[in-house]
Amino acid sequence: MKNLKSSKIFLFLIVFVAISTLGLSLSGCYDDIGLPNFPDDIPETQPGQSATIKIAVEGDGYYNLRVDGIRYFANVPYGVYETEVSVGNHSFEAIDVSDNAAYGYDSDNKFIQKGTNNYIYLKPEIPPTTTGTVHIEVFQNIGGRTFDIKMDDITFFKDKPSGFYYQILNVPIGDHVFEAAQTDWDNNYDIKTVTITSGPNYIQLVPEVHFY
Repeated sequence: MKNLKSSKIFLFLIVFVAISTLGLSLSGCYDDIGLPNFPDDIPETQPGQSATIKIAVEGDGYYNLRVDGIRYFANVPYGVYETEVSVGNHSFEAIDVSDNAAYGYDSDNKFIQKGTNNYIYLKPEIPPTTTGTVHIEVFQNIGGRTFDIKMDDITFFKDKPSGFYYQILNVPIGDHVFEAAQTDWDNNYDIKTVTITSGPNYIQLVPEVHFY
């Protein structure tokens, strides 16, 4: 009976430690993105050494508003939010935490003075897309031929059959050179310069007989 009781106590301690460790590890996962979103503990200001600030955030989402990295307001819509901070330099951030958001962001730094209108204007915007996705098709009437497919003189696909789309991800926006060279028979070849934009880009290469 004594051994059974000791075993139960030991098992309880193991479960307690495991749950505590899991809780600590998960608590670090919740920052600005995801739930829950609650304000942090706001630091106290000294009498006579503080000033009122008004953070004006503009946008269609819900935002976490941070002062010096501390979350003063959590999951709030557009509007004006008032609080007290110490006189001096401060950093301000607005982070989009809306469901399915692309996580817009804005920040500012400002010297806060006592007795003045300390307005901070933040307008979180989604960073512009700087890459696109390329879908390359090699078209040829005769089946069974294989091709090397290049972008900017780099071979991305080797000995690939015609009639299929081949995908290249995260291609920087701008002009790129695409090539298809037959590898198994004739010297069929095609080359194109294409301006890549954000989103999907479809390119068709039609190799023809090319005499070197």
